[in-house]
Amino acid sequence: MEILEDLSIPEGKRVLVYKDTLIVSDIHLGYESEAELEGAFLPRVQLKHALQDIRDAVNSHGIRRLVIAGDLKHKFEALTWQERVEIEKFVNTIYSYGVKDVVLVRGNHDTFIKGLLANLNVRIVDDILELDNNIAITHGHILLDEEILSRYKLLVMGHEHPVAAVKMGGASVSRFPVFLLMPLDCCDTRLLVMPALGVYQSGNPISYERSGYLSPIIKKYGKPELSQLYVSDSGMTIEMPEMRYLRDYLVA
Repeated sequence: MEILEDLSIPEGKRVLVYKDTLIVSDIHLGYESEAELEGAFLPRVQLKHALQDIRDAVNSHGIRRLVIAGDLKHKFEALTWQERVEIEKFVNTIYSYGVKDVVLVRGNHDTFIKGLLANLNVRIVDDILELDNNIAITHGHILLDEEILSRYKLLVMGHEHPVAAVKMGGASVSRFPVFLLMPLDCCDTRLLVMPALGVYQSGNPISYERSGYLSPIIKKYGKPELSQLYVSDSGMTIEMPEMRYLRDYLVA
């Protein structure tokens, strides 16, 4: 589904395609080993599912560059053994698909990996990556000032793991990963907030209030009620109305 010129969501996927660039966010490799420390033994599928979604997009869209919009790994305080092994396998597999360039826009979880990624020929960008004069990518955990925001028509970000909690009748509520296309009150720039690619990052229900978000950009400048929603899951991508028209249907 095309959102803007040259920018689309492949059907049912949590990724973006911009020309020959694939954009993903919040893979959180190594999450399973951290969950084990808390007594939750999860199948180690984050890596497998991320590679499958990326391979599908590469094969379908002629992708030459992969940009990760932050949080390639999960643990804040260290680089774990599982993270190191899976990052190496992830990057080497991406290059085996024919991708020529891998870039990480650093997220708040992407600690202790500078040397590892340098050895894997992955470029790390702090704060913001400009794709062209109209579009840029950030993770979302750092506040950008109005002068920087106003340079672009669109700023793609992650960090939030947005999901729509939809009332299904009675007390039943279903959760769907969503893309949020959100205007800002400081400039004509819009944010495009991506859902997490990691299958265990179940997401944070979207809110009508700025204060309900993690990103300082949204907290200061966002207009959530005017956000356009795109649900992308289970092989389908559906454009929904702006949030302000969904109050009777969303648990937010």
